[in-house]
Amino acid sequence: MTNCYYCQKPSRYTMDEMTRIYYWQCDWHGAVRVRQTEMLTDSGAFNVSLVVLYKDATYSATFFRNYDVLAGLPKFRIDKINRRPKTSEIILVLDFHPDITPENIAAKLPTYILFS
Repeated sequence: MTNCYYCQKPSRYTMDEMTRIYYWQCDWHGAVRVRQTEMLTDSGAFNVSLVVLYKDATYSATFFRNYDVLAGLPKFRIDKINRRPKTSEIILVLDFHPDITPENIAAKLPTYILFS
C-alpha cells in the first residue's frame, strides 16, 4: 500500500486501460486526481501526476522525483491528454519543481499553458 504524496491517505492501486500502466491513485482531492508511479529500478525514482480537467481537455502535471540518477529527464512536465486516439502532447517542460499542488493547480495551470 502506498500513501498519497500530498495528504498521506491510502491510495488505491489501479491500471490505465489504454496504456496498461499501473499506478497508485488518491481520490481525496476533489476534481484533481493524484497518481503516483514508481520506477522499476532500485533508484528510488518515482513520479507524481496531478490530472485535471481544464477547458474540456485533460491535463497532467507531472513531477519527476529522485530522477537525479537518471540523466536527461526533466523535473516537471505538463501534458495535454487526448481522448481519441489516446495520445498525449507535451505542453511544457521545466528543470525545477514549481509550486503546484492539488489545491492550487486549477488556478496556476492556465498561466503555465499560456506561457508555454
